[in-house]
Amino acid sequence: MSNRLFILPVVAASPDALIGLAWATGAAHRFEDSIAWARKALAIDADLPAAYGILGDADVELGRYEDAEKNYQRMLDLRPDMGSYSRAAQLLYLQGNAMRAMSLMRQAIRAGGSNPEHTAWCVAALARMLCREGVAPSALQLVETSLRQAPDNVLLLAAAGHARMACGDDAGAIAAYERAIARLGAPFGNKRRVLSSHSDDKFNPVLRRFL
Repeated sequence: MSNRLFILPVVAASPDALIGLAWATGAAHRFEDSIAWARKALAIDADLPAAYGILGDADVELGRYEDAEKNYQRMLDLRPDMGSYSRAAQLLYLQGNAMRAMSLMRQAIRAGGSNPEHTAWCVAALARMLCREGVAPSALQLVETSLRQAPDNVLLLAAAGHARMACGDDAGAIAAYERAIARLGAPFGNKRRVLSSHSDDKFNPVLRRFL
């Protein structure tokens, strides 16, 4: 007899399992399925911060920014932490509110604690914002500060490459990207995603050798 009959009732009654399914389907870009699973979890427990974060993530991907704002705000109300602050920051930046977005991303970094490995994604995201707003030297300073404590972090190395490129330091950018690739040890496709995610110009001569 298949175990599936015994597994499904457990999943249906487990908010954690439903959240896991919502994460997995969202990661697979099945956003409507992700929303459906997150809502099932909320039907069991209406105060699950992760569920609202997943709903907001799917809303952003589907271009439903007003809905995303409501879901992220609910997540913030329930659990003001690195995850909720960073989500709100990214949404604000997409909506054109750069100053508020960068302020919230700094809050996310503070909420993440003193471990630079834990806050690397937020540091890299803030650095990208700073570069886009024309203050690349500040972005580089931010990233280099974290790199002193986590010198092998791939996200930080790629962000350093982006910031150095924005500062006109092509040699430094190449060195940072080379270090990121050396630490990554991943297939070419993954290298492409990591590096291109830290550049606003994928055809910059500095990146041609990597992409």
